[in-house]
Amino acid sequence: MESAGDPDNRRPTNWDENSVDVQDIYHITKLFIQLKREHPVLANDGQLEWIDHNELLIMHRYNDKENLNIIINSKEYDIDTVLPMNMNYINIIDNCPISNSVHINRLGFMILKPRSYV
Repeated sequence: MESAGDPDNRRPTNWDENSVDVQDIYHITKLFIQLKREHPVLANDGQLEWIDHNELLIMHRYNDKENLNIIINSKEYDIDTVLPMNMNYINIIDNCPISNSVHINRLGFMILKPRSYV
């Protein structure tokens, strides 16, 4: 039940199966489960290192088999920037190649796997 005047952080989630929110939550949860199965380093199997960047949250997850960089834009606007890691990447979410210059949508993220050094 939603009461008048509640701020967004207290408004209940609409759990109607056909709503956009529920479909988005379902698909992103399904994607995260798949990624954790395919890349154990995302499921705490390895080390975590934060990479300094003034606009993005960047986590470097690695173990003896795999290196991944999780790039998160927590801002309410798109960001075009050059990543501090000088490499070419594959975005494992959509398998698109990425250079160290990236465009990240507002509230968006990428999970990058190194292809080669630039």
